[in-house]
Amino acid sequence: METKHTPGPWALHPTALHPAVRSVGTAETGPRRICTVGTMNGNPVDKENARLIAAAPELLEAAIELKDVCNRPSAARTRAEAWRKLDKAIAKALQPNSALSGKTAK
Repeated sequence: METKHTPGPWALHPTALHPAVRSVGTAETGPRRICTVGTMNGNPVDKENARLIAAAPELLEAAIELKDVCNRPSAARTRAEAWRKLDKAIAKALQPNSALSGKTAK
């Protein structure tokens, strides 16, 4: 499936007042700022929102793969593999340490 958004993985980059989300980038493109989240007041919910945004590419990829696997039971990929990928993407969205490290689930 071709997408028009900046390719993942994306990572959370906390700053003093508001978090940012950046793409990890490639050798050709380098990292790119996706967005800055929240206002200048340092609201704690801003970091959680940024974490969810950073997980978006993996969540989308895992959801598409799981839908494909469920629609084609004879597909080469197993449902268990698709569920593991979805679990990792959800963990990135919910767990502070997984997104802050800049590492991605694969």
